[in-house]
Amino acid sequence: MLTTANFAVAGFVLSASGMYYWCDHRRREEARGMALAVQGMKMLHEKKAREKLAAEEAARAATAAKAEEEERRRKQQWYKFW
Repeated sequence: MLTTANFAVAGFVLSASGMYYWCDHRRREEARGMALAVQGMKMLHEKKAREKLAAEEAARAATAAKAEEEERRRKQQWYKFW
């Protein structure tokens, strides 16, 4: 009976330490994967912010060009002699 109990305890200790090692290894892999995912999301957000800024700048330039064209047309004389 004592030998059986010793084998049971030894089996438990070995399986528990093996599971701890496996879980710790997996946790580290997941942490590394999450760090890469966070870095990727940060790059994606920065890219979207740059694109949004470029789109806003293009819209501003288009609005300014349209206003300038309207101003030029408004200042143009409506009559012509030749």
